[in-house]
Formats: sequence, C-alpha cells, structure tokens
Amino acid sequence: MHRRNGTIGRQNPSSRIYDNVDCIDYGEDGWNNKPQDALGYLQVAISYDRPTSRIIVRVVAARGLKMRDPSRRLAPNPFVKIYLLPGRKVSNKRRTRFVPCSTDPEWNQIVEWPVSPGSLPSLYLEFSVWDYDRLTENNALGQVTVSLADHTLLSGQPCWLPLQPTDPRPVTHLLNAPLDSERPHVYHYNPASLDIGYPAIN
Repeated sequence: MHRRNGTIGRQNPSSRIYDNVDCIDYGEDGWNNKPQDALGYLQVAISYDRPTSRIIVRVVAARGLKMRDPSRRLAPNPFVKIYLLPGRKVSNKRRTRFVPCSTDPEWNQIVEWPVSPGSLPSLYLEFSVWDYDRLTENNALGQVTVSLADHTLLSGQPCWLPLQPTDPRPVTHLLNAPLDSERPHVYHYNPASLDIGYPAIN
C-alpha cells in the first residue's frame, strides 16, 4: 500500500472545472485511476488567509508533461500562468519562472491575490502550463480550472490536478467573461524576466 501523497480533482464534464478533490495513490507504478486524456499533472496548494483576505497559491510541481520534440528527446521549458477568474485582466494574472528542459519540473513558488471572503464562491483559478521558447512562440502544454466555491480546495494541502488541452472557451462561456487577447496556444513574453509576485505584462 502506497502512502497517499497527493489528491486529484474530480471534474465537471460540462465545463472542465474541478470543484472538489479525492485522494489517489501515486507510487512505484505511477498514477492510479488517472484520466485517460490527461496531458500531465500539476501540483498546487491553495489556501485562504482570512486575516489579510488573500488567496495564496503555491505552485509546486508538474509531472508527465509532453516532450517538445519526442524524436530528439527534447524536453520543454515549462512555466505556469495563473488567472483569477472572472476577468482576464493583467492585474488578475500571475506566472512562475520557467524550468529548463524538464517534463517533471518543480517550482515551489507562491502567488497571491486580495480577495474578500464573500466573493470566493464566484471565483475560479485557471492554471495553464506553457513551454517557453526564446526563439519562437511558446506552446501550451495543458490547462486546468478549479472553483474556489469548494472550501476543501482551500486547505493549503498540495493536490494533483490533471491537465487538459488548453481551451479558454468552456470557462469564459460559463463566466460570461471576455476571451483572452492571447491566442490559446501561444505566448509572447519572457516569464523569466519578471518576479513571480507581480502581475505579468502582455
């Protein structure tokens, strides 16, 4: 019996939004009961600090990301972009630095947003993983969205979330929010040039 060292989200098929979590085993044989279409897994820890009214997210790691070029065994340079939804504004965006040449990156970086307690049930966090390329467009590696209405996600405990193909339409349709101005599969700024604590710049 392997020790449970992570949780995986249970998905709402109609919207790709994860609103609660169940523990799964991740041991010597890999993932148990993993989704067939997962593009990898992202580990995050989400908490809410009531004294300061802030959502705090620790982006821990990812596992099983796809290779940039499997034939040459060329790994991606992954980084994570996080949006607090609704509202695709620069002030709602955060991101990590990229990790060079890794399908199993570790970041252990913290981002946060000021959020009033009463607004939590209407908010979502969208995580998308990208492959940073200095010479060409950045490529999307996967995406997952979680609902902050579920208080079990706000325990501060790390949880593993399965990444799905990057597509903002299900979430933006649900939230009636404007689409991001970025194309869904490319990214155009250097995530290593800014500190994680500041909003990203388009």
